[in-house]
Amino acid sequence: MIDLGKFPLSQMKILLRLCDSPDKMGFAEGRDEGGSVKELYKQGLVKPSGKVGRRIRWQLVSGRLKEENIVS
Repeated sequence: MIDLGKFPLSQMKILLRLCDSPDKMGFAEGRDEGGSVKELYKQGLVKPSGKVGRRIRWQLVSGRLKEENIVS
């Protein structure tokens, strides 16, 4: 079970945006979100799913984070 109360606000914003996306994919906007998404990658919650130009598209790892854990 993942304790969502321990995540910083910037990481929660990324998780919410990826959860609300229909394909569970998205980009990190700016340097501050880039560092946050790398921390989420280290924890195994997101994974890279390709590049568009210089930007990395991130995808939510299925099975790690359940829809009922996140209330947007």
